[in-house]
This record gives sequence, structure tokens and C-alpha cells, in this order.
Amino acid sequence: MVSIKDVAKEAGVSATTVSAVVNGLDCVKPSTRERVLEAIDRLGYIPNVSARELVTRKKQNIGLITMTYDRYESRRHSKDGSEDIFYTEYILKIAECLENMGYGLLLENFYYESGSKRLPKLIVQKRVDGVIVVGSLYTKEFIKLLRKYIPAVVALGCPSEFSDYVRNDYTESVTLPIRYLIANGHRRIAYASGDPLTSAYHYKLLGYQMALEEAGIPYREDYVFESKYLATEGYCVARKIMELPEETRPTAVMFASDIIAAGAYQYFYENRIRIPDEISVVGYENLPISCLLCPPLTSVDWHKDRMSEEACNIMLKRLEKSGGEQLGIVIPCNIVERSSVRKIE
Repeated sequence: MVSIKDVAKEAGVSATTVSAVVNGLDCVKPSTRERVLEAIDRLGYIPNVSARELVTRKKQNIGLITMTYDRYESRRHSKDGSEDIFYTEYILKIAECLENMGYGLLLENFYYESGSKRLPKLIVQKRVDGVIVVGSLYTKEFIKLLRKYIPAVVALGCPSEFSDYVRNDYTESVTLPIRYLIANGHRRIAYASGDPLTSAYHYKLLGYQMALEEAGIPYREDYVFESKYLATEGYCVARKIMELPEETRPTAVMFASDIIAAGAYQYFYENRIRIPDEISVVGYENLPISCLLCPPLTSVDWHKDRMSEEACNIMLKRLEKSGGEQLGIVIPCNIVERSSVRKIE
């Protein structure tokens, strides 16, 4: 096994200098640091994490908490595959960013029940220096609870008055695609609004209502369909839409998730309902599956990679300097136009 002394000999420096580089101390010249890092790469040296913790008093790990439904719904997610797809882009990008910053990533999928004092295991076991909470299923009280035990918390996906955050403008992110559909001649527009339990739900619904009001289109409750973020529920929403009277049936529908839209695609395919000839569809998130659907799905891009990078940058700033003003970033969305919307003349 390669030791710190082997690295020191290879780089022509002292073991103390190698230790300073490994622990991220700024007392080493850039040229020397580069020489030490090259020696570490050549020899394949793996630092002793436990020893490094003793020196820096840091775990050198960041926790990523993905929020889930209750156990029953979690099993549905597992069979459906929806949850894995939603979080994958975040996980991959955050892991990459943290690695470049010298941190490891610990992942925990967690269900928080309102009023509970139960904490994620990675917090209880004191295995991380900070946590990033992803999605919009978390509540304000959950973030407050986390902050009692760990000061560095970044909410990734929704506004949070009790922690730093990175989010989209959720109202505008729905107003944008509804305006797009209206510009393409659609006036009977349904909205699969997602789960009312999520903290972003009401912001998104407001965006839908605002876009209709701008265009002088009456809001209809029978055009709004609540659903969890499951492809199976998108299938059910599509069926309900097609059960509406033909003379008032929507010509277009926006889904609050590409996952929900994918389920609707399956229903339309099975019932020989052509997209976009018979109904236009817009998704939300711009997941990788969007361009693989037939026809490719027009979708709202959240820019998850940028959101993940900003969350990691904020985390690093918070670890370097605790306290101070809340840090928050709002990432704009845009429409990625594909082939699922037709223009009505």
C-alpha cells in the first residue's frame, strides 16, 4: 500500500507538505501543490480519511437527501422507475462537483412525516459536514429540524426561508409553456399539475392561471388534474382527458413532469391517439427520456446541471464561512421545442 512517505519521496517534498496538500491547506505554493498531486496520481495514493478528519475536524463528505413518499408510495416509485429518473441527473452532477472540491458524497432516500423528529441516518451518525436536500417534497419544518443539527443545509429545488437554496421561478416556469401553447393557437389547455403535497405545487398552478388570464381564457377546474409524479398516474390523467366531451376536450395538455407525460404517451399510443395531430403535449424538466419519446417531447428545461453546480458552490461557501446572510439563487427556465405540439391556424 502506498504511504504518504512514498508520495513525499516521489514529489521531492516532506510528508508534512503532502499532508497539507491532501487536507486542502493553503500554505503550499501552487507549483509544489501541482507536483504533489501529480505524484499522488502516479502512485495511486489514497489518503487515510479517518486521519484527515482528526487533522481538519471535517468529515469531507456531503450528504444528498432525496425526499420520497411514504413506504407504500416508495414501492410504487420503485416499480415505476420514476423516482430514479428524476434524481439521477442531480446525483451525477453533484457527485462530480463535490469530487472536484475534494468531498465525497453520501446519499440517503428519506421520508419525512409531518411533526416527526426523526432524522436521516447520515445526520444522526454525524457522517457529513453539510447536506443538500433535493426535490420539493420536503417541508419547512423538516429544513428547520435539519438546521438544529447541522448548520450547512442547501435546499435544491424550492425556496427555503430557513436555509440556503437554489431553485427555479416556478410560477414563470409554467407561465412560459402555457404562453407557448397559446401562441400556437391553443385555447383549451389542460394542466396535469403534479402533487399538491409538494412545496412548488401552488407556485406552478398560479403560473398556469396567470397565463390563461393574460390571454383572456377562462380558468376551468375540470382542465386541472392532480397526480403524483408517477408515469402510471400520467396514464390515468390522459384517460380522464379523453373522457371529457369531445366538443370541450382540450387540444393541448401540459404535464408538471416529463415522467407524468411519458405515462400519458403510453395511453395515447395504446388508444391510437396521435400526438400532436389529435392532442399536443408539453412536458416539464427536460429529462433525457424527452427526446426518446415518439414524437420527441417539447419540454421546459430546468437546467439541473447548473442548479447542481450552484448548490455545491453555495455549500462550499457555507462550509468555509458559517453564519451570515442567506444565500439563494434562482435559475431561469426555457422551452426546448421538439415535435409534440402542433400549430392551430
